[in-house]
Amino acid sequence: KNYNLPAQNQYQVMEEYSEQIKTKLNEISVKLSEIASLQPHLTRSLEEMEEKKRKIEEDVKIMEDQKIKWSNIINLNVGGVEYTTSLATLTSRKGSMLEVMFSGQYDNAKDEKGRVFIDSDGTLFRHVLNYLRHGEKWTYPEDASLANEIANEFDFFGIVAKPQQQLIVWDYSKKHAIIQLSNSDKTALIPVLGHAAVSSKQIFSGKARIKMDSINNSYWIAVGVAPAGVILTNSYGSSFLWSSRASDGKYVSTAAGTPWTCPPWQAGDIIELNLDTNKNELSILHERTGSRDKMNVTPNTPLYLHANLYSAGNQITIVS
Repeated sequence: KNYNLPAQNQYQVMEEYSEQIKTKLNEISVKLSEIASLQPHLTRSLEEMEEKKRKIEEDVKIMEDQKIKWSNIINLNVGGVEYTTSLATLTSRKGSMLEVMFSGQYDNAKDEKGRVFIDSDGTLFRHVLNYLRHGEKWTYPEDASLANEIANEFDFFGIVAKPQQQLIVWDYSKKHAIIQLSNSDKTALIPVLGHAAVSSKQIFSGKARIKMDSINNSYWIAVGVAPAGVILTNSYGSSFLWSSRASDGKYVSTAAGTPWTCPPWQAGDIIELNLDTNKNELSILHERTGSRDKMNVTPNTPLYLHANLYSAGNQITIVS
């Protein structure tokens, strides 16, 4: 500024300059207000952009994982049967033969199509794969013969699977002629008055639950265990049984035992038997009343689930 101007002129110049500054300040204030009003929108936009970025990163990870997964697809020839699975499935059980085979340390044999060849039963291998895929959710089939074959495959591949749990069933070859079997051999019926018996197909150990479908205690039903070959007609052989009538008690080997404290069994009742082969002890639980009892059985002898039916129409079913 020219401070050599007269005082009046200098004042006028300063006044103008002051007004210019005020104008600029006002413009700046307006701009700041506009910026402040935009701040929420900018923050929201920034958050939306961060969320989009996160989703894109998740999609990229999924794609990378899928890429890795598809790059590890394995084609197999198991005993002539073709399978396609993943490296992750085949190596999921540490220490198994399959985990070692596909560890990358060995050059596995391949067929003419480049599929890895495994010399095993091709039809059974699907059960092995399903167990590797589903773990403890997988269950053995009810067919006892098939279940045993699958268990042998697990052994072959060094896979420690859960214990085989099969439902005990009655055996046509171990029953009196008048006994009728149904419901995949889990249900036994005596249609006429008589004294007849039936034994299980499998050697029994552990627990079994037997339901009284229909029961007439004019005579009785007896359940327990017996060695092979005991199909009763008019004697109790070397069986170990409890009767549905407390007055008849229990039968230990060839002798009738003392009555045990349990109300008469009714239709719908479930009897649980538990054979502990380590203790040579058989126990019983009447689930409706909670009545319990136990007896010692013959040691070192294979025993079968066993039942005696007498009254016409009496029917029982192995439920588990």
